Amino acid sequence: MRNKIGISVVIPNWNGRELLKRNLSPLIEAMDYYGGEYEIIVVDDGSVEGSPQFIRDTFPCIRVIRLEHNRGFPVAVNRGIEGAKHDMVFLLEVCDNLHINIITILSLFLHLCVKKRLVIAGIPSGQNQF
Repeated sequence: MRNKIGISVVIPNWNGRELLKRNLSPLIEAMDYYGGEYEIIVVDDGSVEGSPQFIRDTFPCIRVIRLEHNRGFPVAVNRGIEGAKHDMVFLLEVCDNLHINIITILSLFLHLCVKKRLVIAGIPSGQNQF
């Protein structure tokens, strides 16, 4: 694929610092492996355990959108999609752990099938790995 599709990854979060600690590095690795332009957006839904600061300190390449109060999953998802700069948006949960080439496979498939803004929502397997 010559021109890779730009991808925005949106992750709603509420008090998921430990899961983010485990899953953000593999996500960045998968996105780098993909090789196209990308952004990762974590929408913090009023966490009280320090998730936003942890992300800013540990993963400065990740954009944090902070909601002051817990507004619920749908609001966090919509806020992330509204803030996405790419037409291709992948929605992940904080517990999702990606196989390194899944982004490449999904983007190739979607590039061949779709030419408009699209949201892909992960459906976790038993081990929350795709």
